[in-house]
Amino acid sequence: MESTDARTAVDAAMKARGLTQGKLAELIDSHPAAVSRALGSNLIDRRSLWIKILDALGLEIVVRPKQND
Repeated sequence: MESTDARTAVDAAMKARGLTQGKLAELIDSHPAAVSRALGSNLIDRRSLWIKILDALGLEIVVRPKQND
């Protein structure tokens, strides 16, 4: 089972689409500084921009049981 953190997935999706944080901010009708703060935070809740960011990039959060090491 592959594990990718949210920020890594967002960075890869932005790169694949040729988006900067500024262009992503325009896409989700937000300010670039707000996008930067959201991406710098590990907090993903209904009030954060993470949901809009993930939606704009066609990403979703998936929760799975951890594998035993």
